[in-house]
Amino acid sequence: MILLVPTSAEVPKVHSRHIWPGLVLVILLCVPYLQSSGILDADTAFVDNLYSVASDGKSGLQAGAEAYLQLRPLLKIAPSPSDWDLKRVLYANFIHGSPVHLLLNLVGAFAGARICATFIPFLCTLSIFVLGGSFGIFMSLILSSKTAAYVPHVGASGGIFALMGTYYIYNFRFRTRYFFWFPSRQRMISLRTSWFFFLDVILLELVLSAAQFLPPRADNVDHLAHVFGFASGMLLAILLRTAQRWPGHLHTRSEFLYWSRFTLKGLYHPVFTPFQQWTELLEINPYNDRLKLRLYRVLFTHTHLLFDAQIALAFKFMSPTFIRLHTAECALFVKEVLARGKPLPNDWLASTPYDSIIRLAKLMTMPVEEQYLLVKLVVEYRKAQPGAAGVQRKLELLMGKLRDLMPKEEVPTPPKVNRDGMIDIGIEDNSPRQRTVRSRGGRVK
Repeated sequence: MILLVPTSAEVPKVHSRHIWPGLVLVILLCVPYLQSSGILDADTAFVDNLYSVASDGKSGLQAGAEAYLQLRPLLKIAPSPSDWDLKRVLYANFIHGSPVHLLLNLVGAFAGARICATFIPFLCTLSIFVLGGSFGIFMSLILSSKTAAYVPHVGASGGIFALMGTYYIYNFRFRTRYFFWFPSRQRMISLRTSWFFFLDVILLELVLSAAQFLPPRADNVDHLAHVFGFASGMLLAILLRTAQRWPGHLHTRSEFLYWSRFTLKGLYHPVFTPFQQWTELLEINPYNDRLKLRLYRVLFTHTHLLFDAQIALAFKFMSPTFIRLHTAECALFVKEVLARGKPLPNDWLASTPYDSIIRLAKLMTMPVEEQYLLVKLVVEYRKAQPGAAGVQRKLELLMGKLRDLMPKEEVPTPPKVNRDGMIDIGIEDNSPRQRTVRSRGGRVK
């Protein structure tokens, strides 16, 4: 059995530790439950009496069943398909039929409010919870079968799914941290949010909600409220992002606040001004891959304008995970830096694992006339790890893989060390290099 439990968006810990919104929402759900405990006890007694009357064949309940069901105590505060009003639809989000029902929804409400705090203020979270959950309950009332005309609809599940829909809108193109559990291994893992969108929400709930339209209900869970609550949460989140004018390449609320307050000092420069803004945003959230893509694509065409300190700052955000997911963009930038005769940052080379260098090397073997840049990368990678355990063995394996990847007639010789301990790569500084030409579509010819 494999278990994946989402814990938060992949953001710095300072952005994910928002506990108080979840606690406030938990309190808001507990207080109405305690206040309505007398009505819930009376409703439980009413339902037990209903079962006893229905089991008596001489009671004649069928003749006056509808009038009898209208007397159910819970209908005073909760809506049903044949007896509802707007006040009860709104209040139904805070009513639960049993302690177990309340406990399960408290867990979901706490988690939903906590992860949404990464993106939106608490009042927006609470509004989406109430409006999305109320819309889900309302649609469930409209679409419910006639056999459930006086069955109350209660619970915070619709609002919780609305918060889930909001989370997907704000985090769909980024990653989510999951608690990974396997009998032999447990750890935290970050995976793309979009991978689990359909499995976690759409497919599961559509299958279960389809059963709710059948006369013999599969269970007593209001799946229709889940589906419509989730859809309304997504719609409300889209409207909120539009009203905020939230750029698609920003992730957390802290980034958005910085972006909205960013003011230009002096003249605007098409390279240095975005470089300053984007690197400062990445200091706030170094997990924002979409912002990194923008940064490296601009720097690829303007590497000649950058100073060594700026190049070192740009490489600071080229993490192993980003290299794994966006190897092509990373390889192009590394090649351009090497071609310009600029050094790769020693700190980045020392902290980059061997597997990431292999990924870059695979995309640097072509074209043939630029293979000397790959040798430069290998040499600088070796220099950055002097005395490291097994570095010579790693380099031998790396060069062996390069021989397998490159055309046989163009295999470069491994770096040699002379008597003075210096590495001789056999390439002069003025080696010719055929420049790459960028087409309109962004490809390199």
